[in-house]
Amino acid sequence: KIQGVRNSGAASTTGIAGIRMTHTVTGTHTIRVFNNAVSEITSGYTGAASAARTLKGIFVNGAGGATTQTYEIYNNNVSIDGSASLNLSSTCFEVNSTVGPLYKLGNNIFANYTAAQGATSKHFAIVSSSATVFGPAGTTSNNNNFYVPNDIGTSGFVGGAAANYNTVATWAAAMTPA
Repeated sequence: KIQGVRNSGAASTTGIAGIRMTHTVTGTHTIRVFNNAVSEITSGYTGAASAARTLKGIFVNGAGGATTQTYEIYNNNVSIDGSASLNLSSTCFEVNSTVGPLYKLGNNIFANYTAAQGATSKHFAIVSSSATVFGPAGTTSNNNNFYVPNDIGTSGFVGGAAANYNTVATWAAAMTPA
């Protein structure tokens, strides 16, 4: 259980995550993240609206790499509610590299309950750093629940990248290979 992670700075948009991972760009590695409950990732930010995703449930940070690196993300429950800092953007799951490691997501619940935010700040269930790629060939996403109940299509999105997607179907159609 991971909860109560907070950036208390009223002027800080420094990213915080319940679980943050990174990888080396060489060698063979498997990172397994499973059976976690992540919630109460919060910030004291009171500044201007920001598109920067500051609140993150699970974040894979790293550039490059190869398909010999694998992230296995199974059976996690991530609940984000950024309603206390509506001027920040948030996501339940985000990947920062789409050209290197494989991502294997299964049986996760990614729920972002953030209230309506307006035009700049947004909230997501899942985010990729690419508008069209979630990971290299071999990446999978099966039996996951992506839930965003508030302000869908305006500030709330199931999937995000350079473009934002309102439904799982539009996210899956835009992303390869996921």
